[in-house]
Amino acid sequence: MKSMQANLILDSHHNSDTPKTNSQPFPIKTREFKIENEEVLVYGPIKILEDQRRCYKNNELIELTRREFNLLTALVENLGRVLNRRQLLKVAWENSHISTKTIDVHIANLRKKLGEELRISSLRGIGYRLEPICS
Repeated sequence: MKSMQANLILDSHHNSDTPKTNSQPFPIKTREFKIENEEVLVYGPIKILEDQRRCYKNNELIELTRREFNLLTALVENLGRVLNRRQLLKVAWENSHISTKTIDVHIANLRKKLGEELRISSLRGIGYRLEPICS
Protein backbone atom coordinates (compact mmCIF):
# COMPACT_ATOMS: atom_id res chain seq x y z
CA MET A 1 0.00 0.00 0.00
CA LYS A 2 1.67 3.16 -1.20
CA SER A 3 1.57 6.29 0.91
CA MET A 4 -1.44 5.70 3.10
CA GLN A 5 -2.67 8.91 4.62
CA ALA A 6 -5.43 8.79 7.24
CA ASN A 7 -7.98 11.54 7.49
CA LEU A 8 -10.44 11.45 10.36
CA ILE A 9 -13.58 13.22 9.26
CA LEU A 10 -16.14 14.48 11.75
CA ASP A 11 -19.47 16.10 10.96
CA SER A 12 -22.18 16.40 13.57
CA HIS A 13 -24.55 18.76 11.77
CA HIS A 14 -26.31 16.41 9.37
CA ASN A 15 -30.13 16.28 9.59
CA SER A 16 -31.51 14.69 6.47
CA ASP A 17 -33.74 11.83 5.44
CA THR A 18 -31.09 10.77 2.99
CA PRO A 19 -28.06 8.88 4.27
CA LYS A 20 -24.73 10.55 3.68
CA THR A 21 -22.77 9.72 0.58
CA ASN A 22 -19.08 9.91 -0.19
CA SER A 23 -19.38 13.65 -0.64
CA GLN A 24 -20.70 13.96 2.93
CA PRO A 25 -19.00 11.33 5.11
CA PHE A 26 -19.67 10.97 8.86
CA PRO A 27 -17.24 8.48 10.26
CA ILE A 28 -16.39 8.66 13.96
CA LYS A 29 -13.46 6.32 14.61
CA THR A 30 -13.68 5.42 10.92
CA ARG A 31 -10.74 6.35 8.77
CA GLU A 32 -10.72 7.05 5.10
CA PHE A 33 -7.50 6.24 3.31
CA LYS A 34 -6.46 7.04 -0.21
CA ILE A 35 -4.61 4.10 -1.69
CA GLU A 36 -3.40 4.72 -5.20
CA ASN A 37 -6.31 7.09 -5.93
CA GLU A 38 -8.91 4.82 -4.36
CA GLU A 39 -10.98 5.63 -1.31
CA VAL A 40 -11.07 2.99 1.42
CA LEU A 41 -13.49 3.09 4.35
CA VAL A 42 -12.20 1.37 7.47
CA TYR A 43 -14.30 0.15 10.38
CA GLY A 44 -12.18 -1.88 12.78
CA PRO A 45 -10.88 -4.89 10.84
CA ILE A 46 -13.33 -4.20 7.99
CA LYS A 47 -12.09 -2.34 4.91
CA ILE A 48 -14.39 -1.24 2.12
CA LEU A 49 -12.91 -0.41 -1.29
CA GLU A 50 -15.74 1.50 -2.90
CA ASP A 51 -14.34 1.79 -6.42
CA GLN A 52 -13.66 -1.95 -6.60
CA ARG A 53 -16.87 -2.74 -4.65
CA ARG A 54 -14.91 -5.09 -2.41
CA CYS A 55 -15.03 -5.69 1.31
CA TYR A 56 -12.25 -7.21 3.40
CA LYS A 57 -12.27 -8.43 6.98
CA ASN A 58 -8.80 -8.97 8.45
CA ASN A 59 -7.47 -8.69 4.88
CA GLU A 60 -9.70 -11.58 3.71
CA LEU A 61 -12.15 -10.86 0.88
CA ILE A 62 -15.78 -11.13 2.02
CA GLU A 63 -18.30 -11.81 -0.72
CA LEU A 64 -21.21 -9.39 -0.44
CA THR A 65 -24.19 -8.93 -2.71
CA ARG A 66 -24.66 -5.53 -4.33
CA ARG A 67 -27.34 -4.63 -1.81
CA GLU A 68 -25.35 -5.86 1.19
CA PHE A 69 -22.39 -3.79 -0.01
CA ASN A 70 -24.58 -0.68 -0.41
CA LEU A 71 -26.10 -1.15 3.05
CA LEU A 72 -22.72 -1.68 4.70
CA THR A 73 -21.25 1.38 3.00
CA ALA A 74 -24.22 3.53 4.09
CA LEU A 75 -23.92 2.31 7.69
CA VAL A 76 -20.17 2.98 7.83
CA GLU A 77 -20.54 6.42 6.22
CA ASN A 78 -23.26 7.27 8.76
CA LEU A 79 -21.51 5.75 11.75
CA GLY A 80 -23.33 6.44 15.01
CA ARG A 81 -26.44 7.73 13.25
CA VAL A 82 -29.77 5.92 13.10
CA LEU A 83 -30.85 5.08 9.57
CA ASN A 84 -34.49 4.14 9.23
CA ARG A 85 -35.65 1.41 6.89
CA ARG A 86 -36.92 3.93 4.34
CA GLN A 87 -33.46 5.53 4.14
CA LEU A 88 -31.81 2.13 3.77
CA LEU A 89 -34.29 1.18 1.03
CA LYS A 90 -33.22 4.30 -0.89
CA VAL A 91 -29.59 3.20 -0.62
CA ALA A 92 -30.00 -0.43 -1.68
CA TRP A 93 -33.17 -0.43 -3.77
CA GLU A 94 -34.45 2.23 -6.11
CA ASN A 95 -37.90 0.66 -5.94
CA SER A 96 -39.78 1.75 -2.82
CA HIS A 97 -42.36 -1.04 -3.26
CA ILE A 98 -40.01 -3.49 -1.55
CA SER A 99 -41.05 -4.52 1.96
CA THR A 100 -39.05 -2.81 4.68
CA LYS A 101 -38.65 -6.24 6.31
CA THR A 102 -36.31 -7.08 3.42
CA ILE A 103 -33.80 -4.75 5.09
CA ASP A 104 -33.92 -6.96 8.21
CA VAL A 105 -32.93 -10.01 6.16
CA HIS A 106 -29.99 -8.22 4.53
CA ILE A 107 -28.78 -6.83 7.86
CA ALA A 108 -28.90 -10.37 9.30
CA ASN A 109 -26.82 -11.57 6.33
CA LEU A 110 -24.25 -8.81 6.94
CA ARG A 111 -24.01 -9.81 10.60
CA LYS A 112 -23.41 -13.46 9.63
CA LYS A 113 -20.77 -12.62 7.04
CA LEU A 114 -18.86 -10.00 9.05
CA GLY A 115 -19.32 -11.34 12.59
CA GLU A 116 -19.34 -9.51 15.88
CA GLU A 117 -16.86 -6.88 14.68
CA LEU A 118 -19.81 -5.32 12.83
CA ARG A 119 -21.70 -3.69 15.69
CA ILE A 120 -25.13 -2.96 14.19
CA SER A 121 -27.78 -1.99 16.73
CA SER A 122 -31.44 -2.62 15.91
CA LEU A 123 -33.78 0.10 17.11
CA ARG A 124 -37.19 -1.52 17.21
CA GLY A 125 -39.68 0.23 14.95
CA ILE A 126 -37.07 2.77 13.83
CA GLY A 127 -34.10 1.28 12.00
CA TYR A 128 -30.41 0.50 12.46
CA ARG A 129 -27.27 2.18 13.73
CA LEU A 130 -23.65 1.13 13.29
CA GLU A 131 -21.99 1.71 16.66
CA PRO A 132 -18.60 3.40 16.84
CA ILE A 133 -15.67 1.23 17.87
CA CYS A 134 -14.15 2.50 21.10
CA SER A 135 -10.39 2.36 21.18
